[in-house]
Amino acid sequence: MHYQFETIHPFPDGSGRLGRLLIPLVLLARGRLRAPLLDPSPEIKSRRQEYVDRLLAVSLEGRWTEWIAFFLEIARGSSRESIDLTSRLEALREDYLRKVQEARSAGLLAKLIDRIFAQPLLSIPQAQKLLRVTYRAAKLHVDRLCELGIREPWAGTSQPRLHWARGVVASLAEGRALIGGRGSDEPLQRELPL
Repeated sequence: MHYQFETIHPFPDGSGRLGRLLIPLVLLARGRLRAPLLDPSPEIKSRRQEYVDRLLAVSLEGRWTEWIAFFLEIARGSSRESIDLTSRLEALREDYLRKVQEARSAGLLAKLIDRIFAQPLLSIPQAQKLLRVTYRAAKLHVDRLCELGIREPWAGTSQPRLHWARGVVASLAEGRALIGGRGSDEPLQRELPL
């Protein structure tokens, strides 16, 4: 399917991204994945020339066996990265929960911690809705997470002020050229969708 889509190349821009996105979507639809955790893009980008050469070899010479073997290598590398990412995020979650327990903070903070991994950006009104508490109580809970170093204010936002989870974003970006060698938080913040 991926080869066929890339061969057709239906769009002047974005065909590659869409073709890579189709891989986990098809695997999800066929029940081969339970969650969209497989991202082949970093593996494909790291072996870009070989990827292009193998696609072309199928088109020109019918070299399907080599293409399938190469694609399975890409899937294996992507799977390993997904496993590593999941492990990093699980360890981070355990660390956050430990900080909350050591600080003898309210049980509602655990709910906010779980939300961090689904939604690294959060406003106080969103926390209020999630926790079903008053605005003041939600603000106190978000402030407590900031004191513990779990969340922090997002630079330049107001009304409502957003807070982000730097550790989660850094874990997601690790191994991908999102933060490599950059000294400030600004590149990390630019990577999050608002």
